[in-house]
Amino acid sequence: MKKVYFPLLLVFSLMLTACELSGEDGLKQILSSEQAPKGVVFDVASGDKEGLNWVVPMVKTYSRQLREKFPSIKLALVSHGVEQFQLTRSNVQRYANAHKQVKTLINDEGVTFHICAYNAASSGVKAGEFVTFVDIAERAPEQIEKYQAQGYVVLELNKPE
Repeated sequence: MKKVYFPLLLVFSLMLTACELSGEDGLKQILSSEQAPKGVVFDVASGDKEGLNWVVPMVKTYSRQLREKFPSIKLALVSHGVEQFQLTRSNVQRYANAHKQVKTLINDEGVTFHICAYNAASSGVKAGEFVTFVDIAERAPEQIEKYQAQGYVVLELNKPE
């Protein structure tokens, strides 16, 4: 009988690990855990050209809540929607506030920030056109999978209504 339960338990555990959590509800699930995950990777792929204006404050709020309960938790943000184009060097003036907020998120909150080179190339933007303070991931989904392999939980971010 034990032989049947163990494989089922293993499959169920793997399914939970692979599932993405979303927004405020996902954050609550993480915070309700007794033990911290290795880290949390925030996943955003919005169609909002000014998406970093809501993404960064949301991540800042979530990261502070996570660190309040789990002080040593590691955090990362992977941006692979049109919001990532706010961080091109040609947009430094146009989106100065977003650039400032992202720098603060990286430097003060300790969040590693990645953008997607594949998505950029698909839109005709070269990786070298982005500011140097963000990391250029070759492909966002692969970057997220790397974090999951390290024990990070994925928290999908969507624009608040």
